[in-house]
Amino acid sequence: MALLSLTATAKHASATVIYDNVTAGSGAISGGTAGVAIAPTAHGPLGDSFSTGSTATTLTDLKLLLEDTTPSDGGTFKVGLYSNNSNSPGTLIATLGTFSDSLLNASLTPFDITTSDALAANTRYWIEVTGTTTSNAGWSFDTTNVGTGVASEYNFYNGGVSANNSFTPYQMEVVVSPEPVSWSLMVAVSGVVAVILKRRRS
Repeated sequence: MALLSLTATAKHASATVIYDNVTAGSGAISGGTAGVAIAPTAHGPLGDSFSTGSTATTLTDLKLLLEDTTPSDGGTFKVGLYSNNSNSPGTLIATLGTFSDSLLNASLTPFDITTSDALAANTRYWIEVTGTTTSNAGWSFDTTNVGTGVASEYNFYNGGVSANNSFTPYQMEVVVSPEPVSWSLMVAVSGVVAVILKRRRS
């Protein structure tokens, strides 16, 4: 029984959404889009923050609600994970990918990025999207701050930072999983529980 309980807990802990205003809350409501290009007509780089819980985790999946009015424009955009610096984007921790605009649709669609980057406990991080001058990619922003982990975070637009509870946040979903060491511990505990159960049956 204890082993089954532990297995269920492990499955439940395998993936946790810590930020989501794409599918949660008000749904995929868009207040509009902001261009991710640096210049001359858009407002990038754009960013939105998220915070981890009481244990160290690994960033495993990221969804951004993006579009491109002209996907064949030859532009590219880069997605990065940044540290926090006084509630604004800090230094680059990892580049999650550089992508062609041709991967986007002319209408808003969740753009999925699979990754594996360690995150510390009780820490704020930033996701930042930057485009080339030829990019027409845009990141959707919501008219509310509804959704998992959204209200207490911040967004970065046109060189300035705003709190999500006072200015429309960008739409993304952040999924984390336990660190490998946590899984090792779970496996070890499972083994101990199995031995105890076996001895009791004997």
